[in-house]
This record gives sequence, structure tokens and C-alpha cells, in this order.
Amino acid sequence: MAENQSSLQELQGRSQYFTFARRNFLQGLASAILPFISQPQPVSSGFSPSPKFSIGDKVRASWEAESGVFRWEIGKVVGTCWHPTKNRWEYLIVWDGCIFDEYLTGAEDLEYV
Repeated sequence: MAENQSSLQELQGRSQYFTFARRNFLQGLASAILPFISQPQPVSSGFSPSPKFSIGDKVRASWEAESGVFRWEIGKVVGTCWHPTKNRWEYLIVWDGCIFDEYLTGAEDLEYV
């Protein structure tokens, strides 16, 4: 029985050393890799800190029809997102009649109702 306990203690000791070595290896590996991970880039100077419209706002979009008459549609903002390539806020709108066209709309095309 004493032999089993000494074998068990020996295995536990080896296990601890092996775990410690792995821990040091992973820490060293992480410290070597971290400098190469890309850091977030600052947003361009044209960034607006807050969108013009908020979720839940009622908005109107106007456009000129083929006949030359101006038409408009009223809707509700259901989503906002910053468009990084256009450097502007864009909005998802559910238009009256529950029409959701899945297109993003810029603030210049919208006005409050």
C-alpha cells in the first residue's frame, strides 16, 4: 500500500510540473502573438457621435415620381448603423403598411414627421 501511495505522489508531482510548463508556454506564446494582432483604428474625422434619428422616430421620405410629381412615404425607424465607407449614419425603416424593404436610408433622404 505504501508503494501505491508513493507512486501516486510521484505521478501527482509530475502532473503539476507538466501543467506549469504548459502554462508558461501558453503565456509566452500569447505575449509573442499579441503585438501582431491588429488594433482598432480610429474612426475618420467625419464621424458623427450620435445619429440624427433614433429607433422609434417617425420619418418621411420624399421622391420625385416619373410624372414629375413629388411623392412621400411615412415610416418608423427600426434600426441605425454607421456606414464606414460612406462615413454616415444609415437607417432601417418600416414604412406605413408594414413594408420593410431591407434597404438602408441616409439621413439626407429623411425628415421628422
